[in-house]
Amino acid sequence: PRRRRLAEANVAASFPDMTPAEVRRVVRRSVRCVSRTMMELFMLPRLSPEGLAHLVETPDLGPVREAFASGCGLILITAHFGNWEFLAARIADEIAPMTVIARDASHRGTASLINQARESHRLKVVGRRDTREMLRVLQGGGLLGMLPDQHAAEGGIRMDFLGRPAATYTGPAQLASLCEARVFACFCRRVSGVRFAMQVWEIPMAASGNREADVLENTRRINGAIEQAIREAPDNWMWLHNRW
Repeated sequence: PRRRRLAEANVAASFPDMTPAEVRRVVRRSVRCVSRTMMELFMLPRLSPEGLAHLVETPDLGPVREAFASGCGLILITAHFGNWEFLAARIADEIAPMTVIARDASHRGTASLINQARESHRLKVVGRRDTREMLRVLQGGGLLGMLPDQHAAEGGIRMDFLGRPAATYTGPAQLASLCEARVFACFCRRVSGVRFAMQVWEIPMAASGNREADVLENTRRINGAIEQAIREAPDNWMWLHNRW
């Protein structure tokens, strides 16, 4: 009940024009979506690249493929939205092995099962404090997946998110600046059952020469891409999290 109240308060504050019934409907669908995503993760070892492609309607990944072929590092930004696990697996299947930033489950056996599922589709997991490995990936022209949509308990800045100030991670923008990496927004929206539609677009990074100002502006742009996805399909995002 406490989490339900939090989720409903989050949706109502972010979408003030919604009726209470609409708010409750978004929360119910959001919980179903997140719960299914957690279970669908364990399908990955049994899904071939072709089988996963059948479930995920994928746009032309030419711009991502061309950016990767140029040799620069790529930061792929997503959120706890739709099925972010299938999203990473699809891109790794289509383009190249990807390193993703994630926090292991507290139970060792569960963490092992989750990471084995990810590794079955060429995904390598590193911790969110492993900056050295993130730099190595980007400086080597690799793919780095990040989900900067949660509360930044440490090292974040206050920035507007869906109409309210929230502690926001600057790490993606800082890494992009340090490594001259290109940044793409990627989302895997659940459209029905185990059917998804992927969206991918590049987020241009400001490069004025003033690094502090650029990090602030680029963090705002990354935040804006996440906001756009949530506004288009609010029932796909994880409202149970205490983002604010």
